[in-house]
Amino acid sequence: MVTAILAVAGLALVGAALFDAFETVVLPRRVSRRLRLARAFYLRLLREWEAWVGDLLETHLSYPALAYFRSQHENQSWLAALAAILDLSAYVLAGGRTPVARPAGFAFAIGRHAVGDLCGVLGLRPRPPGADRLDAAASDRLWALAARTGLLADAPAAARERLTAIRSAYEPYLAALAAHLLMELPPWVPAAGALDNWETTAWDFASPTSLLGPGGPFRGDD
Repeated sequence: MVTAILAVAGLALVGAALFDAFETVVLPRRVSRRLRLARAFYLRLLREWEAWVGDLLETHLSYPALAYFRSQHENQSWLAALAAILDLSAYVLAGGRTPVARPAGFAFAIGRHAVGDLCGVLGLRPRPPGADRLDAAASDRLWALAARTGLLADAPAAARERLTAIRSAYEPYLAALAAHLLMELPPWVPAAGALDNWETTAWDFASPTSLLGPGGPFRGDD
């Protein structure tokens, strides 16, 4: 039992880090106005995510009670991290044949395997998502980003259609898990004015990003 608790604690920490990485690298709101994607980074990131989902699949299928453990932060959970991995993988795959499409495919495959099997072990049926996590404005932003950074190898219309099809293969499972576990799924793009958890405390609700100076990695006006 101690081993199981340690395992889920580690997964929660990794999951929070993965979700923060997704927000920072793929959907930045204050890090930089211009995002530059590094192929080597994506290759390594996707492979690490594939391994993490494999560990998650093993632990949560062996000990289903672990699925109910959650972070102290309401907007962070292992399910949110898994959703971010599936979203990024789907996004990369929808762009067409690019250098990072292959590892994205492997990450997507094990991610969908995880949500499917977890729904099965928890006795859940896939259900239509209650709300679209990717609205039109966010979609336009992402495809513009893909065109600038080399993640869009096909025509934009074809990529959008493919992304919709790919999402239909995993979103119903995420929706079922989120409803059952009472865990919120992350939006594809953070809401305007959203703050990271480190920016506020129980005593201070003002972000200190402006205090970090021009050399700081965060921007308060993005």
